[in-house]
Amino acid sequence: ERAAFISNGAVSFSNYFWNGIFKGDDIKTSFQSSKTALAASSSGQIPMMDTNGDGISNSTDLTQMTGVSIGNGTRVNSDAPTIGTVNTSVTGNTLTVTTTFANPGDIGSVWVVVRPPDLLDNSTTNPVQGFPNFNLLPEREGSREFSGIYDALSASGNYELAVYASDKLGNVSLPQLKTVSVSGTKPRKAILVAGGALSDA
Repeated sequence: ERAAFISNGAVSFSNYFWNGIFKGDDIKTSFQSSKTALAASSSGQIPMMDTNGDGISNSTDLTQMTGVSIGNGTRVNSDAPTIGTVNTSVTGNTLTVTTTFANPGDIGSVWVVVRPPDLLDNSTTNPVQGFPNFNLLPEREGSREFSGIYDALSASGNYELAVYASDKLGNVSLPQLKTVSVSGTKPRKAILVAGGALSDA
């Protein structure tokens, strides 16, 4: 399956997994958190683990990793941010997203990954490196609310949104998921222009 390296790698199995390990989580916890986070933005990548060598990934493999750490397993108090409520509104082809945080002073950045309804990409050889995304900024200094606008809703259908936040240490939150429905937009079309001599068939 295709590996996801979205938002410059912030949304990737490796980033979530190693952040968990560095915080002192065991392998089971780090793996499960990474799998949950990826499911929001990359349905084409399904992480699997085989720890007993039978070639099958199931709950037995995860259970064997309970309490097993890479390194010394020392717990570090640096949990990723927790996203509060997420509100969305759509006007024409413009989407507005607003979210809140209990401790805005710890937030380094907030962004939204957009999966359009007309996304066509059947390649299985290249990594997923980008979906449309946009940043959410604080309403004012010290505000608990962050908001942003995306004005490229160019196709009718359901847009899947995943809201992420990172703290100033680079820990990335699990996503908050939203779906918005858009109707009445005109489909995208391409105009191809070719030039040649008048005698050219």
